[in-house]
Order: sequence, then C-alpha cells, then structure tokens
Amino acid sequence: MLDAAFASLAMFSVGIYATRVFDAATLGIYAIVFTAFLFASVLPTQLILVPSEIAALQQPRGSRLGLLSRSIAIVSPLSLVAAAIVPVMAVLIPAEVPTSTVVALGGTASVATLVSPIQDHVRRLLHLSGRSWKAAVVSVAQFVFVLAALGTMSWLGVPKVWIAFGSLAAANTLSMSVGLVLSRSKSLPDWARELSLVTLMRSGRWLLVAGAVPAAAGFVATWLVVLLAGPEAAGFAEAARVVGTPILVLAMGLAAVLGPRSMEAAAAKSRREARRIAVGFLLFLSAATALYFLAVGRSWPWNPIPELLPNAYAVSGLVGMTIAIRWLHGVVIPSRNELLGGRREASMAGVEIVGNGLRVGVAGAAGQLGAWALPWGGLVLGVTRWLGFHRAKASVYRTSESGGPTDQVPSG
Repeated sequence: MLDAAFASLAMFSVGIYATRVFDAATLGIYAIVFTAFLFASVLPTQLILVPSEIAALQQPRGSRLGLLSRSIAIVSPLSLVAAAIVPVMAVLIPAEVPTSTVVALGGTASVATLVSPIQDHVRRLLHLSGRSWKAAVVSVAQFVFVLAALGTMSWLGVPKVWIAFGSLAAANTLSMSVGLVLSRSKSLPDWARELSLVTLMRSGRWLLVAGAVPAAAGFVATWLVVLLAGPEAAGFAEAARVVGTPILVLAMGLAAVLGPRSMEAAAAKSRREARRIAVGFLLFLSAATALYFLAVGRSWPWNPIPELLPNAYAVSGLVGMTIAIRWLHGVVIPSRNELLGGRREASMAGVEIVGNGLRVGVAGAAGQLGAWALPWGGLVLGVTRWLGFHRAKASVYRTSESGGPTDQVPSG
C-alpha cells in the first residue's frame, strides 16, 4: 500500500502543480496530453510487460525477479515506439493553442512515456517476488524526486509548461534506476529465457485491447470536449479529476496488496477466496470514499481545497460526482484481477469496448453537457464494467460450482 500510495502521490503532485499554475484553458490542453501519455504507455505495458508478469506468476516467487533483464530487453523497442506516439497525438490539439505549449507538453510527456511503464514493471515484479518493501523504496524515491524536480525547475525559472511532465520524466528515470539497483542480484532463470516478443505479444493482444480501448477513449473524449465545449470545460473536469484522485490512490494501494491474491484465487478457481478479497476491498474503499466525500465533495468553510484549486469547484457538484465515479472505477479492480488470473482477457476486452464506446458517445454531447461530459461518460463506463466484469468472471469458477478440490484457498 505504501508503494502504490507514494507512486500515486508522485503523479498526484504533478496534477496538483498543473491544476494550481495553469489557467483553465491550458489545463484543458494538459488533460489532452495526459490522456495521450496514458494511451501510449499502454502499448509496452499491456503487450509485453503484463504478459511477462502473468508468466512469472506461474513460477516460484524466488525466481520471478530474474525475469527483469529479459523483459526490459524485449520491451525497449516498443517503448521507443510508444514515446513517439505522444507527439503524433498532440498534433490533434486545436490550432489556436500556442505551438510552444504543445511542444513543451508533448515533448516532456514523450520522455515520461519512455520510462514510466518500465518503472511500474520493476515495482510490480518486486511485489510478485515477495520484496514489497523494495517496491515501496522505489515509489518513495519517485515521490521525493518529483517534489525535488518541481521545486528545482520552478526555482530556476523553467517555463511552467515544461515542468509538469518534465518533473515526472526525471523522477521516473531516477526512481527506475533505484529499482534496477535493488533488483540487480537476480540471475536470469531458464523459463525467462524462453520468453520472446512473439509469445508475449500473442498472450498480450487481448490485454492490449482491454488497456488501449479505455486509454484511447479517454483521449478522444477529452479531445471532443475541448473541440465542442472549449478547453476551459476540459480544464474544469481535469481539476475535479485531480481532487478525486486520492480515492483511486487508495484503490491502487489496496490492489497492490490484494491484486496478486485475487489473480491467484482465480487461477486456483477458488470462488470463496476471491469473494472474501473482493468484499473486504469494497467495504474498506467505500468507507474511505464516504469520509472523503463528506470532507471535500463540496465547497464549505472547513474544506481548504477550493482555495488551493479553485478551478476544481468552478462547476458546482463536479467534484462530488467525480469522487463517486472514482469509487465506482476502484471497486471493479478485484473483478478485473480475477479475469486476468482466470485468463479471460478476451471477455475483459469486450466489456471495455462496449463501455468506452458509450463513454465516447457521451462526450459527443459535450456541446450540451460542457464540463459534465467527461464525468457522465466515466459513470457510464463504470456501470458497464461493474455489470460486464461480474458476468464475465462467472465462467472462471464454473468448474468449481459444486465445491470440491478446485474450490480451495490457494496456498500462496
């Protein structure tokens, strides 16, 4: 949980900086580039890195970390391709936006895309190898480096549009180096030598669809809001998203601890264990969300955030709805992990295609909905995931409906 919390806090710090220093219009452009960054990062992550982690899950924990040198060697060419995608997508930004802004945001986001997926992969492998404290060290380093980069660049007078993603790129590069040092003692196991670009891509093709579809939809939806309602509307929605981020931070923290267990439970076809994990996840996240909603869901005298991030509360009710949507997206994470552990990537991809198609359709009404187009689209996506994942994962446990040997808690 510390690992996921500090990793998310690093990204959250960049979001806070952007929301604080950019006007609403520039923040809307930042939102487009941010979604382009997320989309490009999906390519190496879902096509190569996550399939390699799933392969490692089938091996003893003591040998899983030895995969690292092989997976990085395989993914490096794709990482370069992913980094080139961000500037290409930035070309779609409306022509009236200053070229200097597009170049700065697109260029620094491209560098961040090159290193961020690998840094995340290092941390996930440390968890899968039972060395979670080392993963937490990497994330703490990332958070410290982000704060240092934000402070140093601001003190040096670097233009603000270069600082947001520039600080993230610097922090991820340095923290990735820390992770590689902490992982360097592990030798390459024989099973990892057999992995190849072709075998991993074959395994990851549905994961790529499941990851790329929501990322692409996020980019298209944000672009449509900027195009149809103006960059200010996208900026207000982005500011509200940043305020709602702590709920997803908590969800990812829980997932870092419970995700591998959900995957193992599904792989062992233990419905009972998977349900136990999911219920605990739901109760904890729901209680935390309720408290957070009461504290910052609206502007009131004891809430300091409107003073810090006024754009987030410029549209009344937007923050409260965004927090609720973050909760909805968080509580489906256990089901998603069960689908991964049960090798139901194709079913998961189908749900994502339907849900994100509806999400983009809602964004197409941005001319009428304004800043509300993005959260309403997020709500439709969350409900579709909830229903679709629940239905899809039923097949994972079908062979253990009557109990018996396959309905056991996995040994670990």
